[in-house]
Amino acid sequence: VFEALKNMKIDENKVVEYAKKIKSIVTVKRLGYLLEKTGYDTYNRFKPMLNRRIDPLNPAFSKKGQTDKKWRLLINEGLT
Repeated sequence: VFEALKNMKIDENKVVEYAKKIKSIVTVKRLGYLLEKTGYDTYNRFKPMLNRRIDPLNPAFSKKGQTDKKWRLLINEGLT
């Protein structure tokens, strides 16, 4: 997903609207984090949808890594 986002031009308004429809807080966190890492600033638009729980960036990986306090994600996968 990260590689695809790096190489795409994204309509931020559409992404935010789709995220609202998904109704999955953890998906919104992951999407927002990845968008931010590719140069998009959507945090203020996603912030009202976030909760306080720390979720892993990749649920299939170990629960060890740095915590991104802004997105409330455990960064357990390196992005290149």
